[in-house]
Amino acid sequence: MANQARKAFTLVEMSMVLVIIGLVIMIVYPALGAFRQSMQASATQSNLQALMRATAAFVQNNGCLPCPTPASTTGVGFGRVRGDTLTAMCSVCPIAEGIVPFVSLGIPMQTTKDGWGRWITLRVDPALTINFGVAPPTELCLASDPAPCV
Repeated sequence: MANQARKAFTLVEMSMVLVIIGLVIMIVYPALGAFRQSMQASATQSNLQALMRATAAFVQNNGCLPCPTPASTTGVGFGRVRGDTLTAMCSVCPIAEGIVPFVSLGIPMQTTKDGWGRWITLRVDPALTINFGVAPPTELCLASDPAPCV
């Protein structure tokens, strides 16, 4: 029996392996959480920049800010200015806060969510959603331009 070959791990060896695995998990888990948090914040920042560009394009094309979609909207109007397809783009908003009208802005629905999957809320001053007869500019004008823009 003294020459019998060892065919299994001892209980002490198994315990040591489990302790080492536990220590590795304790070290890595917080770092993974911070990395995930960073990725979600980065996705949110990217989506906000895309929303800003899309909103600027909407203002340039329509001469007004878009009205938010009411959060309770469903069906065809979901994601559209004011939650319907019949209202003119620029008129008084019935609500000042709601979901970003992603369809009207021409952006994917996922862009209107933050990195955690929650809807990004759009809040506007209803007075800025009316086009007062001012035609949108046809070219980009800068304050540093010597000649006034037409």
